[in-house]
Amino acid sequence: MIRKTKELVIVDIEEKSKYPIEEIKNKVILGDAFKVLKKIDDEVFDMIFIDPPYFLQLPNKELRR
Repeated sequence: MIRKTKELVIVDIEEKSKYPIEEIKNKVILGDAFKVLKKIDDEVFDMIFIDPPYFLQLPNKELRR
């Protein structure tokens, strides 16, 4: 069985105050990480990894891939 993409992504809305584990298990939540994390119980997580953009504080640097 193949799932459709929209079933795997939840778009966070301000009106939503809490996300039960059953609703978010194996899904991606699209929204502000700090706001979304407050809506999820602490017991759900073993670890949270946030990958911010790097080198933004370095002026006059040319970044290449």
